[in-house]
Amino acid sequence: MGPTCSVIFENEPIEGNSMTRKPRKMSSTFFSMRELSLSIVQGLVITAACLVMGYYFIQMGSSEATVRTIIYTTLIFSNLFLTLANRSFYYSVLYYHSL
Repeated sequence: MGPTCSVIFENEPIEGNSMTRKPRKMSSTFFSMRELSLSIVQGLVITAACLVMGYYFIQMGSSEATVRTIIYTTLIFSNLFLTLANRSFYYSVLYYHSL
């Protein structure tokens, strides 16, 4: 996911409310429990999506190569969506498209 984030976030404009938010306390950790939990849930959802897609295509009688391709494609598109969804925790994905 690193290269995807680099390409998308490289020219990302600063969020409009960046200067109005209070600074993070020096004693707090970089990842809060909320952010860590969200990351775990997102990972589990992507895992479930890949497993469901794989199971569905296996049940449909698809070849092993096709099932692998579908799972890999699901993983790639999930990572792209995840990158876009996590651009900001304050604004939706559609907000940046209107700039």
